[in-house]
Amino acid sequence: QNPNFQNWIGIVNLENTSEWYPMTAGSNQIIDFNANNPSWDPTGSKLAFDSDILKTDGRRIFSINVYDQINASAVGKITKMSQITQNNSKDPDYGPDADFMAVTTPGGIDRVWSDGAAGLISRHSYHESDIVAGGIVIRSNYSKNEIYGGDYGSDIEDYWGMLECDPRAEVFAYHTDGVIKGDDDVDDGSSKIIVTCEHGIDEKTPSSITSRDDYSTYASHRGNTDCCIGYFPEVSPDGRGLAYINEGGQIMAKIFWGGKNLNYQSGHFADNSDVSVGYNFSKDYSPISWSSYEKGLEDTEGLEIGVGAIGLKLDVGGGVNDIFKQEDSLEDQFDRQVQLEIDRINSYIAELDFQRESNLKILQFDIDSFMNNYNSFIEQEQKRVDDEIYMWEFNINDLTYQLENDLSYFDEQTNFEYSNRKLELENWDTFEKERRLSQIESDYNRGIEEAKMFYQEEYARHEFDYQIRVGDVNRNWDDELRWADEFYNNEISNAQNEGNNSEAEFLMEEKQRYKENIEFTRNIELDDAYNEYQFRIFDQQDTEANDYRNRELRYENEKSNLQRDLDNQFKQREADLISYSNQREIERLALNERLMFDLQNMEMQRDQRVSNIKQQVDLTIQQEMMNLQREEMNWDLRRQQIQNDYENQLRDFQNQIEQVKFQAEIDKERLSMDKAQFEAEMAQMENEIQLREFEAEDLYSNSISDLAKEAEMRMKDLETRRIDEDWSEERYQEELADYDQWYLDRTYEVQSEYDKRMREIDFDQRQYQNFQTVVETNEIYQEGERGFFGNPIPGTVRQGGFTDDLSDPGNLAMIGIVVTVGTTLLQLARGR
Repeated sequence: QNPNFQNWIGIVNLENTSEWYPMTAGSNQIIDFNANNPSWDPTGSKLAFDSDILKTDGRRIFSINVYDQINASAVGKITKMSQITQNNSKDPDYGPDADFMAVTTPGGIDRVWSDGAAGLISRHSYHESDIVAGGIVIRSNYSKNEIYGGDYGSDIEDYWGMLECDPRAEVFAYHTDGVIKGDDDVDDGSSKIIVTCEHGIDEKTPSSITSRDDYSTYASHRGNTDCCIGYFPEVSPDGRGLAYINEGGQIMAKIFWGGKNLNYQSGHFADNSDVSVGYNFSKDYSPISWSSYEKGLEDTEGLEIGVGAIGLKLDVGGGVNDIFKQEDSLEDQFDRQVQLEIDRINSYIAELDFQRESNLKILQFDIDSFMNNYNSFIEQEQKRVDDEIYMWEFNINDLTYQLENDLSYFDEQTNFEYSNRKLELENWDTFEKERRLSQIESDYNRGIEEAKMFYQEEYARHEFDYQIRVGDVNRNWDDELRWADEFYNNEISNAQNEGNNSEAEFLMEEKQRYKENIEFTRNIELDDAYNEYQFRIFDQQDTEANDYRNRELRYENEKSNLQRDLDNQFKQREADLISYSNQREIERLALNERLMFDLQNMEMQRDQRVSNIKQQVDLTIQQEMMNLQREEMNWDLRRQQIQNDYENQLRDFQNQIEQVKFQAEIDKERLSMDKAQFEAEMAQMENEIQLREFEAEDLYSNSISDLAKEAEMRMKDLETRRIDEDWSEERYQEELADYDQWYLDRTYEVQSEYDKRMREIDFDQRQYQNFQTVVETNEIYQEGERGFFGNPIPGTVRQGGFTDDLSDPGNLAMIGIVVTVGTTLLQLARGR
């Protein structure tokens, strides 16, 4: 039921439009989520779409197996969906080889791998307010568009005009109203179609591309133009152009033609301006898709446009018959189920083709990678010898240069030091002796002058002391005279006043005598002072004379000693200079011997090391060549395994198709069985399938266990023989290669047998489920049931409708009751 008119996805058979199946809806479930934007994978066995089923913010990308859902829809269910993206994303578009898809995210257009890993591809300059949507994959996986184009579009540089693209690059397209940087870019908000390339970096990358950030884009316009405003690009199946929606909702087609001349042709799709999705088309979802239907519809030419946003509001609870009012017999439904099984097997064959090509590409990639590594390793190993020789030659040359440089430096230092020392000796003999003799003479003269100054000061001091003493004597006795005059004058005055003239005369005479005594004493003291002064002068003169004599004697002695010492020092310095010259000669000989020893030792090390490296390189290259031979054997084995697996599985699938057709005839006969016999046979089929599955698993487990034991015994025997027979490394590698070949062969045999059994069991299981689904979804008439106009055939389907209703005993009974009651009520109404 779909009470909220949720969007859901269905598929329809274009050859029989009455045959269709719901992919995201079931008759036994209420549709409570939206599913939009379906995209077929190249094999036609899966659909990718976006949905809000998680009930979180935004939408996620999911995928569903078409044939599993066809089976599930028969019983009103939805098969398991696989979530591809974990973040908000919508509008998926599978690449031609199904390795990845382009999806729209809030950040732009992402490339999403099968494991959910994603990376931004819409790397133009845009803002959060810009619209980026409608991402598609034009070409993928560093290869030609083998599914939809053959050789068209294989050369991006010439064909799409992207001069900065790797010719092997992956190509995408989307629309945006953001600005594309260029000489005339204008950000006017108009939507434009962008074609851009993505590439890796390897040895085949053009020199103009230096990193993954180097990419090229084609823009349908750069703003401020009425030309080529577009939305939702869709690549044509041949890869030659794009379809897109213009601003008025008309479907346009643009053919890329002319290569670097960029002479693009564009116009209305099918030259019809009425081909449109309407002016007010939604910008959230792509409204068109370009059909890649292999055969095309009858009586049509060219390409088909399918409208992808049909807003059907259908109640799918009644299934196909309620919608299309078709009444199918049980045999018709069974035939359709058989055809679905055949279509499923054909889709497996398509997947098998893809898987083989993918495995061969992976094998070739492994081979190329190994050979690149091998060649690089061999070159590197061979280069080891040259590098080793170069390194040792460089070291030897460096050591030789160092020896010469050290000797040259040693001689320069010796000559420089000897010259300095000799010059120092000459300077010493010339200047130092004279300086030191002059210094001692200068010291003597300076001492004499200082002594003279000292003695002059001493004479002056003696003179000063003498004058001081004379002054003190005169001052002392002058004071005494003044005192005597004052004293005697007073006494004489007193005597005269008393009239004692004799006393006065006596005092006057005594005064005179006292003054004479004072002068006498003064003269004695002055004479003593003078005598003392003279004595000190004479003593000073003697001391001065002795000092001068002693200084002169000391000067002569010091001068004589200095002359002797200077002569001895000169001789010692000459001896030191000669000793230095001899010592440096000895050191030079020792240095030369040491450096020559180091040089000879390094040459010996070089010869030994280079010889060892050559042996190692030869052995390593020999081992690598043996590894290469083993790898080549493994590659051949892998090719054989890939081809054998492909052929075996293809043969199995083809046999399954024949078996389906053959078994269908047998199963049709079962439809006429009674219920008990049918149920017994169905139970027997189920038991047989379960028993075969158990036996296959048990046989596989035992085979793997036996193989492991046998491999262990073989390896132990190989190691024992290696020791006992003393194998060479080459013989050992050959035996290991044989062992690996045997182990791979046996493993392949076990795995192939197991896979074959499981494919057969899986096929029979699907046959059983298909037959059971047809029967369980229909009510079968049993033996003995009767109708009004005729008897139903036991084992046929109760389908409903007027014919079957008349053949249904229950319905006939109810009709009889209604007629009887109606007739009675009519007679009562008429009063009878």
